[in-house]
Amino acid sequence: MVLTDEEGVINMTPSSIKFRFGGPEGDELAGVECKVEIDQDDHWERFMRFMNRYAQANGMAYGESKPSTEG
Repeated sequence: MVLTDEEGVINMTPSSIKFRFGGPEGDELAGVECKVEIDQDDHWERFMRFMNRYAQANGMAYGESKPSTEG
């Protein structure tokens, strides 16, 4: 995954990707779940700055999510 903004480029390799399909024949892409692990604090902070700018530019809001209870 490559993210580009005024600070530069972020290259990330997902740790897992899930594709969900739906529709009458089950062949329409319904969603994609991509998980990325970020171990370093400075990388996390850079990623969050990118995501906040992306959200603002696209009329979205940022908020903390509750931890997943999935096992």
